[in-house]
Amino acid sequence: MIGNDIIDIRYTKLYHNFQRIGYLQKIYTKAEQELINTSHYRFYTVWRLWSMKESAYKSFIKEGNAPFFNPVKLRCSIENNQAGYVNIGSSEYKVQTIETDDYIFSHTIDDTRPKTSHKLISVEKSDSDYQSITIYNTIIAYISKRIKSRDAIIEIIKDKNGAPSIYVDKLRLDIDLSITHHGNYAAYSIGEA
Repeated sequence: MIGNDIIDIRYTKLYHNFQRIGYLQKIYTKAEQELINTSHYRFYTVWRLWSMKESAYKSFIKEGNAPFFNPVKLRCSIENNQAGYVNIGSSEYKVQTIETDDYIFSHTIDDTRPKTSHKLISVEKSDSDYQSITIYNTIIAYISKRIKSRDAIIEIIKDKNGAPSIYVDKLRLDIDLSITHHGNYAAYSIGEA
């Protein structure tokens, strides 16, 4: 199962203070805190790890696991500038991360779906509802073009845990989908059977 997450760098610098008392201890393991504290780029390390955790958590939930909120239970390790792992209980997720001056984008790697595509877009407003509508419309346009039908009813429906699926004329497609948005960015990842 694919999970993804995007962090808008400018927005995060304006609205999120990772240096406030107790924040790192609440979110990151001791090993992750050590990684952050010894990093030359603390800001990027904090948010890369968060993005990795979010991506893996989405995969974990889509596998049928019960939702929980305890970020310390998601343990990250970084392999290199782009690859890392997140462990949740006995599950391990390989995560690919792209860092730019504008955003950090992470997604899990699903070896069962070797064909995976990702689309990142800029959105005009940082309003969550606007972002959702914009990314949903982008996905629907992509699926409509792919199935070569303008008449089909294409919907994105979330399950009880918030995991999205694509439906065409009320039939669920065997396509793994993950959606993320933050600040002025949105993205989707699609893994096909």
